[in-house]
Amino acid sequence: MEFLRENGVQRVHRINPKELEISSEIDKHLYLMRNTLRNVRTVCAQVAHDVRVRQSKGTYPRKRHLVFIPRRTPVIEFTLEQYGNGFILNKGNI
Repeated sequence: MEFLRENGVQRVHRINPKELEISSEIDKHLYLMRNTLRNVRTVCAQVAHDVRVRQSKGTYPRKRHLVFIPRRTPVIEFTLEQYGNGFILNKGNI
């Protein structure tokens, strides 16, 4: 966490499957996550909800970057395509 804070990360949140609302006004989101289906589905649901809310308010979209630890797999790619609903997510590996 110290490394993230030293490099400009302002807030850190845990992925919570019970919460769809993204309660942050920061416009750049970085997701560091294990490559489990539960995590991917949760993030896709949160992002889809946030996109709908921001479109209804007429605000510009947020920038998001997903980093999978240790790496993304074909199953994860397929899940992102199925649950992503067409929104753009930048994806990477560590």
